[in-house]
Amino acid sequence: KIFYKKIYQLPDSIILQTEENQKKFSKLFPKVDPKKIHMCYHGNFLDFTQTHEMEESRQKLALPKDAFIYLFFGQIKAVKGVDLLIKAFSEVAKNHADVYLVIAGNVWHNDFKPYMDLIINLGLQSRIRADIKFISDEDVGYYFSSANIVCLPYTELFQSGVVQLSYSYKKPAIVSNLPAFLTVVEKNKSGFVFKTGDYEDLAVQMEQAYKNQSNLDKMEMSGYNFIKEKYSW
Repeated sequence: KIFYKKIYQLPDSIILQTEENQKKFSKLFPKVDPKKIHMCYHGNFLDFTQTHEMEESRQKLALPKDAFIYLFFGQIKAVKGVDLLIKAFSEVAKNHADVYLVIAGNVWHNDFKPYMDLIINLGLQSRIRADIKFISDEDVGYYFSSANIVCLPYTELFQSGVVQLSYSYKKPAIVSNLPAFLTVVEKNKSGFVFKTGDYEDLAVQMEQAYKNQSNLDKMEMSGYNFIKEKYSW
């Protein structure tokens, strides 16, 4: 913190990506001139998406073609709530034989073994695909195109490019009720929202997504149109 205090005195301008970050920054670094601080939302990825047909994507990734697929995409670390997601998925899987979970991303300063142990203990090896690796730019589109919905069960968040990426691929999202998510995700309109850290509530929202598949097309277009309008670079 001592070094950051010095570093943030140096630039002429500082850009933060959410209102919540502005509040936190001002508390952490009260001596930084407020006139230097500017808020700029994280822009969308509409110009960078490589969308594919769902059937093609599932074939490419060797995923079950008729399943309802939940996707976790991105760097895996403790605050991303992957353990919560696995527990919640276990509850949903008890009721539906055709649900499937894909976890795709690299582990950051951590080990995936505790998550894998949880998957094994819950008997979900055949229901969860864990691609724990760096996902190349060429393959990102296949993961999103193969999914029905994206799950972001974070317990802490400053801003999320992944939810922007999800909407750029016209995929609705299930997110925790953290302020940074709620600036992007409108509950029951462009996604589903659950209480942060509560895997049982997450399971309820995952169940709702499954039961309301006919409405997902409307939700994905709502999210897509929102980021296209509000989050243009």
